[in-house]
Amino acid sequence: MKNCLQGCFTLVTVAFILSLTLLSYLQTPFRGTIFLTSIKGNATIRFDEKYSIPYITGTTREAVVFAMGYVHAMDRLYDLSMKRAFAYGTLASISGEIAVPADKFMRSLSLEKAVDRDLKLISAEDMELLQAYANGVNAYVEESTMLPPEFQILGIDFERWTPKDSLMTNKFLMFALSCGWPAIALRSGVAEIYGKELADRLVPFEEKNSFLKQVTVVQEEDLERMGLLGKSKANLQNEKAMKDALKMEANPNKATLNNTGKQGVDVPKHVKDISNKTGEKAVITSTLGSNKTAEAPNKESRQNRKRPNGAAGSNAWVVGGKYTQSGYPIISSDPHFNHKNPNMFYLASFKFPDGPNVFGGMHIGLPWITIGRNDFVAWAQTVSYLETIDLLSINHNTTHYFYNNTWLPLTVHKHLIKVNKGQAVPYESYETHHGPIMYQPESGEGEAIFIVANTGFINKPLAVSWAGLKEPDNAMEAWRLINYASNTQDFTGAAKKFVGMDLTFLFATVATSNG
Repeated sequence: MKNCLQGCFTLVTVAFILSLTLLSYLQTPFRGTIFLTSIKGNATIRFDEKYSIPYITGTTREAVVFAMGYVHAMDRLYDLSMKRAFAYGTLASISGEIAVPADKFMRSLSLEKAVDRDLKLISAEDMELLQAYANGVNAYVEESTMLPPEFQILGIDFERWTPKDSLMTNKFLMFALSCGWPAIALRSGVAEIYGKELADRLVPFEEKNSFLKQVTVVQEEDLERMGLLGKSKANLQNEKAMKDALKMEANPNKATLNNTGKQGVDVPKHVKDISNKTGEKAVITSTLGSNKTAEAPNKESRQNRKRPNGAAGSNAWVVGGKYTQSGYPIISSDPHFNHKNPNMFYLASFKFPDGPNVFGGMHIGLPWITIGRNDFVAWAQTVSYLETIDLLSINHNTTHYFYNNTWLPLTVHKHLIKVNKGQAVPYESYETHHGPIMYQPESGEGEAIFIVANTGFINKPLAVSWAGLKEPDNAMEAWRLINYASNTQDFTGAAKKFVGMDLTFLFATVATSNG
């Protein structure tokens, strides 16, 4: 019996070591050169020795894009599958029952209906390039002897990539980056419970309504290190006030914070419950009344504090050439995506035979650099928090909705959500003339729908009116022209072609202009 157990243990150990060796081999970054041949020409992919970033050249533009699809599949095949599944609302077919709420939410948005419309309007040029990208993805899969470990573990296959999949991936990305709409839902929910005046101040449309003033907190040691401590104190009428403020930040025990908002609002005691949900109890409760005392977060608590669900943002800036040593502009971008594996971006460089060298970050599923530079222009984006999406409260049943004192027929979409290792789930989504009715998570489902965490206050149906659903989208043409841009006019003309995008573009050119 002992020998038998020892033998079994040895077999398990050997199998485990072999599995780790196989996974390590499969996940080792590729270094070297790959030569590809497609029906549209030849391409070369050279991976650098340090970071395994692909540098792609080709005899035709289609051959270069084919190679892009190939390396995306080579390095990120499971990522491609997941992004596509998110967009279509088929995540449960990969991840199982836990993803059903997310699938219901995504299907309720009717992104596929909008993409089917855009697919009919896309130019022959862009369709040819999207097909070349899809051919590259599928070529890698077809020549692979085994799919990556994630597919083996989940027992799933990879369906062939299509141009429509790229459009769906982009449409989902544009919706996910439309960060203003959760604030509408949150404001509406707070107003329903606590009244409009408090809602406008807790989730303000305008800064004048806000409880809080935006301030920059500087540590005393930082000022001293920069040689500015004495100057900063000299500029203050009350030096003691500055010391107290700095001590409060550096040594927070109990701090007195003054109310900078409008006086005389009757604040319900339940507001503390709201602040707990946002993770900002000290700040919000301390501003509700004049000279309230609150616990100020110490350095460790600030670092470990969980960011509120749904919070997002980004930074980007440009320094004009007249302020730099080289005389050329400097541009920087910090998209504020969470650290994850794999990363949100895929670094790559490519050279079209009829265009410039392009380098930067790509979103998997798209054949274009979304943040980067070419020989003439560098570009970045930051989330604008524009309210590009309207949410409208809808009174409806399973067949009609009430509008303008009349019951109008709903458009009903029937779905069957496939579940990996589970029973398929039937689901009906509804659409009005405003737009589709957003799926509202049931009890306990909020965490499963990462993108609607801020709608927890809402317990009523909401129709989504978004330009990205209502108007034709030229995103593929816009990305292509941005990658090819050689001056300010090229870049701004390309950026204007986006529809429903909640992003601000920043750019700089070698001609020292920026915008």
